[in-house]
Amino acid sequence: MLIIPLGREDDAIQRYAWVTYGIIALNIVMYLLICAGTSDEQERALIVKWRDTTAFLRERPYLSVPPQVADLMPRDLQQRAPVADPDVPTWKAASEQGEAIDMAGELRGLYATTPSIQLAYVPAVGGWFTILTSMFLHAGLFHIVGNMLFLFAMGPLVEDELGRILYAAFYLTGGIVATLAFASRFPDQVTPLVGASGAIAAVMGAYLVRFALARMRFLVIPILFLPFWNFRFSLPALVVLPIWFLEQIVSIPAELDSGVAVTAHIGGFLYGAVMASLIRLARGQRSSKHAAATQPDEIGPWRMELEAALRSNDSVKTDIAGTRLLEAYVATGDEASIRALIPRMARTKEPRRFLARAASLREREGKRGEAIELLERLVVLENGTSNAIPTLFKVATLRRVNGDRDGARNALQRALAQPGCPEVWQRRIDVAMTTLR
Repeated sequence: MLIIPLGREDDAIQRYAWVTYGIIALNIVMYLLICAGTSDEQERALIVKWRDTTAFLRERPYLSVPPQVADLMPRDLQQRAPVADPDVPTWKAASEQGEAIDMAGELRGLYATTPSIQLAYVPAVGGWFTILTSMFLHAGLFHIVGNMLFLFAMGPLVEDELGRILYAAFYLTGGIVATLAFASRFPDQVTPLVGASGAIAAVMGAYLVRFALARMRFLVIPILFLPFWNFRFSLPALVVLPIWFLEQIVSIPAELDSGVAVTAHIGGFLYGAVMASLIRLARGQRSSKHAAATQPDEIGPWRMELEAALRSNDSVKTDIAGTRLLEAYVATGDEASIRALIPRMARTKEPRRFLARAASLREREGKRGEAIELLERLVVLENGTSNAIPTLFKVATLRRVNGDRDGARNALQRALAQPGCPEVWQRRIDVAMTTLR
């Protein structure tokens, strides 16, 4: 059985997720250039030789670590000075030293021909550079496909919420924290750690904090070789993600045997949830300070600007002034003025920017009915242009979330009927139509 995440039911975003798409592209390029050319047998042979060489030297403290593999050995062996053992004859120590040198030569030879392991993170060896590079390597096709599907489903929404620069920093630090969590639990492990799952777990933790009640959609393919026989279901993130997290905790005892770094998943997820909560709290405090700093006498000029624009019958200036005044009311939390301003502006000639901003505000407040009314008014103004297509798609999304499947279908049909509807939007609309059948 294969379960594929499809994203959130209400998955409209305000900006293209270039950072998420760039991360996915970089992972794919790294896999094709570095990982795909390395056979599993070659990697397994290297790991076995690495473990055997480490164990051989650790069990014989009277041997010197061969210089050619000193950088591949755990830190305790790198710093160890050989101590003579009176119970070990000189000839035996010399023979075993020669054996260690031979093993080291084989290990270095395998390591030099396995670039996917050279860029992986080895807890016993450490290294900040490999912490970063290991986040873009994967152990196989199913490994990278699974990770990228989850990143594609949740990353754009978290990026839209945090902003591109903060999201990029959040993703990288999430991967670093996840890797260090695993290394702190298994500091002597020479098994290479690869994969983006620690960073993606951080994204999942942030997703849970920000979109706890949003329903996540999944595609289920019961039989892999019959992909057309499938079904879909949706569950709130508050149900799906805690179940996933619990599964990671249950898997801790068998972590090393399973080959899945669940400690990294747990560390990344907790980091993502905590950081998203702190970011949300910090932003809330800034908004409160901004609201307190926005005094009524600062709103007055914007109100006067709107009145002047209305008197001059200048629709562009009216739209701009009305939008600025709305943002000022939002900053001060003046809901009564917002309620009075919205219908007044909706009756003006072409309040396109204002309608989009007011609809976004009402949607965030959970007032989807009002948001739909404002967007429908915007559709009237944009009808017959390419701008009407994303607006209608948003209307369809909100109607679907509200349970109005017929209304959602009608909005999608109107979007498809817009002149010159691009092929990319036609595909998106077709996919959305299938969810309404």
